[in-house]
Amino acid sequence: MPLIREAVKWEEALAKSKFIINFLEERPTKRKLSDEDIQVRKKPGLSTDDLFDTVCAFCDNGGNLLCCEGRCLRSFHATVKDGEDFTCESLGFTQDEVDAIQKIDFYCKNCQYKQHQCYACGKLGSSDKSLGAEVFPCTSARCGQFYHPHCIAKLRYHETGVSAEELEKRIMLGESFTCPIHKCCFCKQGENKKDPELQFAVCRRCPTSYHRKCLPRDICFAKGKEGDEEDMDTRAWEGLLPDRVLIYCTKHRIVKAFGTPRRDHVKFPDVDDNKISAEKKTLCQEKKRRLTSESLVVSENCVSMRKRLSSEGLHKEKNAPTTHRQKMTLAAKAGKHSKLKSAIVKPSSRKSSSPSSSLDSARVLRLDALMKHASAAITLDDVIRKHRVPSNHVSSKRTAAEMNITLGKVEDSVKVLFKKR
Repeated sequence: MPLIREAVKWEEALAKSKFIINFLEERPTKRKLSDEDIQVRKKPGLSTDDLFDTVCAFCDNGGNLLCCEGRCLRSFHATVKDGEDFTCESLGFTQDEVDAIQKIDFYCKNCQYKQHQCYACGKLGSSDKSLGAEVFPCTSARCGQFYHPHCIAKLRYHETGVSAEELEKRIMLGESFTCPIHKCCFCKQGENKKDPELQFAVCRRCPTSYHRKCLPRDICFAKGKEGDEEDMDTRAWEGLLPDRVLIYCTKHRIVKAFGTPRRDHVKFPDVDDNKISAEKKTLCQEKKRRLTSESLVVSENCVSMRKRLSSEGLHKEKNAPTTHRQKMTLAAKAGKHSKLKSAIVKPSSRKSSSPSSSLDSARVLRLDALMKHASAAITLDDVIRKHRVPSNHVSSKRTAAEMNITLGKVEDSVKVLFKKR
């Protein structure tokens, strides 16, 4: 149909054809299947009859059934009339509604809103992977059951060799699984439909299956079958499921009025279109909010760590260089003082009789001669050579001695000293 509609858009001759126009108007477009449903229907060796349930999901009886095209593969009595012979509540549709639905694919509310029941605990959960699924489907093409990861992990972990917690994590991350329905709970072997003794007897209320030969004695067939006890409840029926036996295992109490367990096991999501869209929007917003809050926490932790590291670095930098500068200053002062002391020529220890008396000409001549002798014996080159520090780096041609001791400073110091005397 989509191909024909697309061809009509591009070809004028087709667009003018009354037959094509009438054909497109009379036959409504069917609802598209989800990717999961398409994969299920592509399984080799499966026909439509093999896929869909042959009894009503409410009352477990046959008759005129409406099949869900979704992932659950269930069937239902659509109208009250269809279910009245079996005391079935049915879907409650009118016949006109059923006629309209049969022209398109029917989806039950569970598949329409992607809210399915866990077949182990019976609780509803989202099966929408785009919003974060809570229940996951069994991978078998003929099985329409969903399970919570922790529920299926408790049922299957002893067969996988890993812990229930590890199996739960794997299923949440997308690992496929087959539910316990597909193995006999007594002998732990699979089904063989060609051998009547190895065909399955499947419980309609929980994930429990037996081979025919493995059925417990307290699961009795309909009255009149050889070997059945007259005073025991009927729990097994043949002819309702293809190549299988329909049973209710002993975990479920039979209600005499129905001949079945309580019929409150099917739960539909009690929402309308507006509510479900609002819930999906809320879930998306919560998910975004959670991711945003987590990223903010991470960023705040990074910022606090950076601040702590920078404060510690500044504290260390402040303490260490200050001590170093103090040491360098004290050493420079001590070196300068010692150099000045070594460069100054000490005068005679004898004091003049009078501090105010001036130097005579003989002393002046002797001091000049002494200074000339000192200047001749000690040169600035000798001082520079003695104070030069060996190094491979070239920074400045002036040494520490050149910057700290000069001939003028020495002469001034000597003159000041002698003036005081």
